[in-house]
Amino acid sequence: MFLSTHFIRYYVIKDSLRFINPNITYMQDTSNQMLFHSALFYDANEFYKIKNPFAKDPYQISLKIKQQFIPFLKECLEHAYFHADPLEKLFCYYLLISNVTERYIEEYVMGVASTKKKKETIELLLETYFFNKNEKMKLHKTNIADYFFDSFYLRESDLNLLEKPIKRLFGFFCTKNYYKECYQSARFYFDHLANSITQ
Repeated sequence: MFLSTHFIRYYVIKDSLRFINPNITYMQDTSNQMLFHSALFYDANEFYKIKNPFAKDPYQISLKIKQQFIPFLKECLEHAYFHADPLEKLFCYYLLISNVTERYIEEYVMGVASTKKKKETIELLLETYFFNKNEKMKLHKTNIADYFFDSFYLRESDLNLLEKPIKRLFGFFCTKNYYKECYQSARFYFDHLANSITQ
């Protein structure tokens, strides 16, 4: 199992902040940890599988959001509009940026993938390039769980942002433990990756 391009999404989100209306970003937490946390959200169910690859994810939220992205974004935007909450509006931007980035990267990866260079290998090369270029560090020598320490915790604001749109679109809402497991699984994965002798 290979994770999707969360590093690339993180750097694109970070770079895109300068194009977002300052009235929305003003007084919001745009620290590196919070931006990486937002990039992780788009693949929450992937982290869940890594922690327990034999257990079926009962929610498949990330997959559902990707398959029905436009309706989900509309629900989030409506929620943000009626609350006039900058945090909710910023979350919608993060969602849109993640989706667009993923589509472009996927198109590129599928275009250059072959029997010799599999999709997973190309994604890993891209991730490594983006991290090395931006951080001036080797990805395989860095424990990302420590580097983005505060990114791997569920916040109450996350639940507030997600609960109504997910209920309206998918007819259910995940338990709090679900997202906690997802993010803690991400930490577990990066801890394992940093200590892996195969890297």
